[in-house]
Amino acid sequence: IALGCAGTELDVHLTKDKHIVVHHNAKLNHQYTRKPDGSWLTQKEERLISELTLRELKQYEIGEPNPNSDYQLRFSKLRPVEFQTIPTLEEVITLAKQNSDSFKLLIEIKTDILAKDDSAFLPLVESVLAMVESKGFSGRVEYCSFDWRALILIKNRMPNVKTWFTTHPLDWLIGKEESNLTLSCKAQRLRKLRKAFSSGHAP
Repeated sequence: IALGCAGTELDVHLTKDKHIVVHHNAKLNHQYTRKPDGSWLTQKEERLISELTLRELKQYEIGEPNPNSDYQLRFSKLRPVEFQTIPTLEEVITLAKQNSDSFKLLIEIKTDILAKDDSAFLPLVESVLAMVESKGFSGRVEYCSFDWRALILIKNRMPNVKTWFTTHPLDWLIGKEESNLTLSCKAQRLRKLRKAFSSGHAP
């Protein structure tokens, strides 16, 4: 907002007690997360956001790179900030409204695209739509997702809202060997995606 950007993209997840939080991964990331006692999280200690209440989640700090990882090297422009916690979507919307009359949010519905039914995305979509509407922010939001079922639901509920139908690289779904992909993808994930795509029912 301070730089004059038009908006930002962010990913959302639900906590155990159904609060919407803004975080890229579905679980805590050891590369930039401190535990409540101040020590650094290890990879084996990473926990799913859906397993933690908001109160528990807020005890973790995420504003600095873990010196036991190469995170700072990979993101050399990162500017560490102490005492940062994972924000709620409500906090982000409030911040945007307080500091701009036009700043937009592109909200990615971050759910398991390989889940068989709508239980993977329905609670999150309904919570997000309700939150955005209650904050009077609907006109400043667009939605994106790799799970097009979630976006179809949003379009059915709100036909005029803008949506961004994201997809994986085509060579993840058909064709190239794992070693020749345009972007890397773990072998197990690649097999699952290709199996879903070849079935003709990939979400």
